[in-house]
Amino acid sequence: MRKIPEIFLLVFLLFQVAAYSQDDSREKSINLASSILSSRGEAYIAIPSSLRKSFLMEMAGIVPDKQTDSLSFFYIDSEQFNWIRNAGIDFEVLTAPSMLAPVRMAADLDDVLAGEAYPSYQQYLDLMKRFGETYPDLCAIDTIGVSIGGKLILSARIQNGNYTGGERPIVFYSSTMHGDESVGYSLMLMLIDDVLKNAASSPQISTILNEVVLIINPLSNPDGTYFQSDVSLFGAKRYNLNNVDLNRNFPDVRLGMDYSSLGMEKENLAMVKYMEKFPPSLSANFHTGAEVLNYPWDSWYSNERKHADNEWFIEICKDYVQAARISDPSYLRLYPEGYVFGSDWYWIPGGRQDFVTYNLRGRELTIELSDVKLPAVSQIPGLWNKNHNALLILIEKAGDGIFGTITDSLTSEAIGAKVEIPGYDQYESNIFSHSLTGNFFRFLPQGSYELEISAEGYVSKLVEVEVFKNQRTEIGIQLAKIGGEEPSDQGVLVKSSPGNHELFIELKGDGSEVFSADLYDLTGRIVQENIFIGSSGTVGGAMFRGIYILKVKSAQQSVNRLVFL
Repeated sequence: MRKIPEIFLLVFLLFQVAAYSQDDSREKSINLASSILSSRGEAYIAIPSSLRKSFLMEMAGIVPDKQTDSLSFFYIDSEQFNWIRNAGIDFEVLTAPSMLAPVRMAADLDDVLAGEAYPSYQQYLDLMKRFGETYPDLCAIDTIGVSIGGKLILSARIQNGNYTGGERPIVFYSSTMHGDESVGYSLMLMLIDDVLKNAASSPQISTILNEVVLIINPLSNPDGTYFQSDVSLFGAKRYNLNNVDLNRNFPDVRLGMDYSSLGMEKENLAMVKYMEKFPPSLSANFHTGAEVLNYPWDSWYSNERKHADNEWFIEICKDYVQAARISDPSYLRLYPEGYVFGSDWYWIPGGRQDFVTYNLRGRELTIELSDVKLPAVSQIPGLWNKNHNALLILIEKAGDGIFGTITDSLTSEAIGAKVEIPGYDQYESNIFSHSLTGNFFRFLPQGSYELEISAEGYVSKLVEVEVFKNQRTEIGIQLAKIGGEEPSDQGVLVKSSPGNHELFIELKGDGSEVFSADLYDLTGRIVQENIFIGSSGTVGGAMFRGIYILKVKSAQQSVNRLVFL
């Protein structure tokens, strides 16, 4: 019998021990994951990064929470766990990020607003109630919906004056879709407090509230955040109570515009209904686990398709990063620029960012605020200082671009029309004017554009528009009905003085000694009445900047005109 050399025998035994050890380690991981899943409904694991395995897992609907060159990190439910186990993929079970350290909870509401502690669920409700009661003329607290577990999903809607729909662009900030990502939750409560307290004293905030409607939803997954206890964030989970990742549960934009509510979780159904009522022009959803901004698309890779406004998305990301890095040049460090095209970081289906941008025709960013999912509260003041001004600057971006109003050329009634830039718009990037006000808001990089305005029953019109960075371009567009007549108002001359927010009106060849020139907002509410003796007069003055309807009436004529102040 041939004798096996001792060295080969030793190598064979080492391989056997290693295989046994690997099998034993894998069995322990499987048992541990099973135990965690039975108690929490989700497990947090790490898998060595592999293009082949990542692709196979994506095909199975298992996409990462984040990834590095060497490891991919996943939250998994029981079905995903069974797929990974059956596929023979090795994985490491990690402690849930919300259970790595004790969590300091607030003794009172002021602790929360100072960024010194996290709120209990009741304290959150008390804070939102206090905002509404303390600033009733500025802030309305809306109930977006109710979670599976019966908790309220709330927003603070902050605005100067009444909003009936479409008068101003809406900026919508929403945080903590993933219940264990708490930084945005704290920062949004601090931002609401900051905006309301300084609405009168800060020129920046005052201007913002004159130009936009600001909606802030601090907590969109309360069941996940308070999974273990209503009085502590320790043990928070990513998923909702049905163990579903809410940021993978919006209608998949790859299936087209006709989205369905089938399969949507209760929290997301409520969120979509709310956003349809208050359609965001510019929005952001906030997360933690990395430091980076990402912009559409998450569902398509950059070599497949880019949004028509890709350059504009990059511009606003740059402005945010620049402002956030003033106090800490190393902040938002996942990528050198601080931002990335969504799927170039990693691909996800069913994300809110793409749904809002594609289906609702808004423009949404995803902002990852901190490498740590649930950081110690000692880090919150620093994160507030880095992001505070950047958050305000991003809101200000909704005041720039094209502010237009589309009306009937004879009646001055608002028209809900399609606004498209031929040769530029693609992948559902065109927008629509509001049916009640005729207003539209289009954010674009600096340049010259030709807008095509079309509506059923009206003659389409092409309009040349010049857009400047960090400025607003206001235009009024009147459409004539097919087969109708164009209006004639040559007897009235209107000259604007935008710096003074005034209009000079002259009646030509009228001969009238008395005439009225009244200003109406786009809802039809009169905002200024004027009677003049002679053939000229000046209207406007101390008015909010915006678009109005001027109605001039004399004994000889009556003219309606869309004007800007």
